[in-house]
Amino acid sequence: MKATIQNTEATTWEHKGERIAIWKVTITDDISENTAISTYFIDRKTRGLLRQEIDLGSRTMVMERKD
Repeated sequence: MKATIQNTEATTWEHKGERIAIWKVTITDDISENTAISTYFIDRKTRGLLRQEIDLGSRTMVMERKD
């Protein structure tokens, strides 16, 4: 499998009522022939994964950290 980083952005995101500095990383892969777009929201301070979005065009799956 080959994954391709499409974009990396340093930004902020609101999580549990507070603004957090994050890396927003957009990736595609060859399994979906680069049509599914995965976006990862990574805390810049702790490097923990806060949220993942998988966009399949007509449908989107979201997984978000709750603690």
